[in-house]
Amino acid sequence: MFATLMVVCSLIQVALAWWLPILRRIITPVVSGTVTILIAVSVLPIAFDTIQDLPSNAPSMAGPAIAGMTLLVSVIVTLRVSGRWRLVAPFISILSILAGCAVAVAFGVVETDRIAKASWFGIPEMPALSFELTPGKEFWALLPSFEILTLVLGIKTISDGVVIQQGSRQLPRAIDFRRVQGMVSVNGIGLGCCSPASPARCPQWQTPHTVST
Repeated sequence: MFATLMVVCSLIQVALAWWLPILRRIITPVVSGTVTILIAVSVLPIAFDTIQDLPSNAPSMAGPAIAGMTLLVSVIVTLRVSGRWRLVAPFISILSILAGCAVAVAFGVVETDRIAKASWFGIPEMPALSFELTPGKEFWALLPSFEILTLVLGIKTISDGVVIQQGSRQLPRAIDFRRVQGMVSVNGIGLGCCSPASPARCPQWQTPHTVST
């Protein structure tokens, strides 16, 4: 079912790319940038809940201290890096992760036993690759949510394409929407081609659910 949903949703992104010359008057950089900001804002509640996801014996200030140090180092690295170092800034940002881990070790909230027992190398289980040509009621119940999510991700891809062009040029130029159109189209094609191997197809990721009628 999930593979079929992904294929259908990939067609939405391809259609969005096809109609982008017309829709770009509506989906302006301001609109796509606002959508990108709203995506980040929508996950803030989850981030705040994760801050407090600590062992029961952890100090109350452990979560805010770890998150604060990670954010502080990340902001400093992002603002201080200049010139060609900006090309590798995402890799330099790993310093913020190491800083957060150091604070976590200081508070004693790092579960080293789970690190030691983890399977660091292995071959993932290959799920059965198939499509449902006769989707059931679960498919139609989930389709609207997947369509909206795919449309939002498509608009975010437009925003990413605009930002990449602006960040890749030394002098300001007009945005080449043909390249943005190709980016959205390729993203949709890749989504459809990789749908059978998506994580949602793995049996351990699927949980029983019911749909009320």
